[in-house]
Amino acid sequence: HIPTPTAATAARTARPWCHRAGAGPPTPIAQEGKGRDTAASRAPVKGSTLSTESTSQLTIDDVARNTAAILDEVEKAVVGKRSVLELIMAGLLADGHVLLEDVPGVAKTLIARSLATVTGLAFSRVQFTPDLIPSDLTGALMPGPNGSPVFMKGPLFANLVLGDEINRAPSKTQAAALEAMEERQVTVDGESHQLPKPYFLLATQNPIETEGT
Repeated sequence: HIPTPTAATAARTARPWCHRAGAGPPTPIAQEGKGRDTAASRAPVKGSTLSTESTSQLTIDDVARNTAAILDEVEKAVVGKRSVLELIMAGLLADGHVLLEDVPGVAKTLIARSLATVTGLAFSRVQFTPDLIPSDLTGALMPGPNGSPVFMKGPLFANLVLGDEINRAPSKTQAAALEAMEERQVTVDGESHQLPKPYFLLATQNPIETEGT
């Protein structure tokens, strides 16, 4: 079962729509190479694929059991991060989003990729930089085979999106990400495009190197 958030957990909440986790010193991880192969080569845990259709008939006990199975599977790739994984799963089950603040090299990308593999969610990763523009996230209209414009989807069109160092992006690019997070859609050339369900954005930011933020 996911433990009831404590006062310390609540104090780490940065905004109403995000959880803040892993803000302390880097915690030890192990078996990154071996664990990556283990998580990537496994099929999703039976009954744990997180879709609106599969979860609508589950009881609380079913959700708790499936959540524990997912966390146990992810921990085969990521060691020593159980509390962080629990917070991420809480955000995912609550149909929210999560912000992880930690230094580089502590398995944030591995956590996101392993979670997507275990749950069977489509995964994409975006490296936020100061020159990133909104269309790099949302997609853009491109000329089609017959010359008419065709919408080409951007990396936001996935079930689980990892936004790496989101604080480095300019404000207008972050606004495009916020629309996706809040409205579950993106707007391109005045037309709205719905994002897939479920939709979960796991953002990270580096508290040490703040150049470009």
